[in-house]
Amino acid sequence: MKIGLVSAKKHSKSHMQALQADGYDITLLGARPKSIPKSYDLLIVRVASISHEGEATARDWMRRTGKPAIYENGLSGIRRELDRITENTKEDTPVTDESKQKVRNTLQMCADTYVENRPKDGPDDLTKALNTLLHENYPDRAQQLASMIPSIVASIFPYTKAEPDQPMPDNTITFPEYKGTADNWPSDVAWSLVYTEEKARRSYREAVSLIKTANPMSVSALNRALEIGSFNRRVREKWSGLVGGKPLTAAYLMYFVHPTIAKKGIPKAYKAITGKGTDTRLLDVVLHSVTAPVVVEAAPTEPTMLDLSAMAESNTQAILEVMEDLTSFKGEIKENCDPLRNRIRECWQRIDRLESKLNEAIAAGFDPRTNAKLAQMKKQVGDEFRSTAQNFKHEINRTLGERVKALEDFRSTQGPVGSEWEARIESRIKDLEAGIIMDPEQPSGDVSSNPLDALDQVKAALKAAGFKGTLTLTIE
Repeated sequence: MKIGLVSAKKHSKSHMQALQADGYDITLLGARPKSIPKSYDLLIVRVASISHEGEATARDWMRRTGKPAIYENGLSGIRRELDRITENTKEDTPVTDESKQKVRNTLQMCADTYVENRPKDGPDDLTKALNTLLHENYPDRAQQLASMIPSIVASIFPYTKAEPDQPMPDNTITFPEYKGTADNWPSDVAWSLVYTEEKARRSYREAVSLIKTANPMSVSALNRALEIGSFNRRVREKWSGLVGGKPLTAAYLMYFVHPTIAKKGIPKAYKAITGKGTDTRLLDVVLHSVTAPVVVEAAPTEPTMLDLSAMAESNTQAILEVMEDLTSFKGEIKENCDPLRNRIRECWQRIDRLESKLNEAIAAGFDPRTNAKLAQMKKQVGDEFRSTAQNFKHEINRTLGERVKALEDFRSTQGPVGSEWEARIESRIKDLEAGIIMDPEQPSGDVSSNPLDALDQVKAALKAAGFKGTLTLTIE
């Protein structure tokens, strides 16, 4: 049967998954379909999640095809109407109980194999795989046989919602009598120093209480996991919080649920459930406590069903154990923190010594902070002086470089004449340095009568050498 769902996608995701898990071939048409093909056998209309246009399209499809439609918003109402319609539209060929049981056995075997090979998959994955297998191998009867899939899944995943008519498993467990006493408890074996009779008795009572108060489906799932040696996620989540940190209680629990468990099976199962290792001698403690010979006349056997006083005693003991663990933990913290506390104390003492030395230096007239500031200022002044001197040096070199280049160019263009002029200039410079000022083309004479004539001669010589500018003389 091909079913169309008229609903908004964001409001019908869980409905789609649940109906597909039930084995229905269902397609989402959206909240506002323009048209609906005639190939659909049935429509599901969720009025609270569609537009007026979508509802009108669904009614037009019903008038054109004459096929039924379910107007329901909730999943329970949709399933109820689907069951009613599918009961009326079953095929004429009936399915006998014998053939139905054969198919169920086949699906159960396939489900076991699937879980063993893919232990991380959940109930939804298993349901999808069984539906696919059913439609591939029994296409004509898949719709009639799909109702057995939820019960098969529920037998493997105990938290999956079971069928209403599916009875709860019978988990009646006969608890062996606790026979351990202070007199018959061994003292010549190593484990007796770790697991005392009092601790064993307390773990025995706690294990009995856990089984009696647990969901029977959870106990059945634990028994199955111990049989196949594989623990799925739901079993680990259920029991890890109850037996975590209580390996002896877990050993009693596993022995009561699965009495044929091996000695090495308890540590393996405990590690699979809690992720922690444990003692391999736990089964020896359990067997001794339930099979120990009676040395003296023992007190009347306590009833296996826990009363309120026993539960209070167990809870009180558990609280005392937690307090002991906290005390031990506080001791470990103190042991680890003492070295750190000593180191901090040494650091404070060192800071006090440094502060004392600093105060003494300031009192003696030496302030390291002032000296450091002066040194920094000196460095800044020196850097600025070096930068300024470097700039002057570059400027002088640039100016003189232009003059030197001009002379070199003049020398290269004048040839021998330039050399002659160079010699005359050097001679004149030497005369100037010696205090003798003469015109090279006039005979030397006494110029002291008119000092300005000597200046004219200097100007003429500089002009002839190619100098231009203002000549400034300083007389001291």
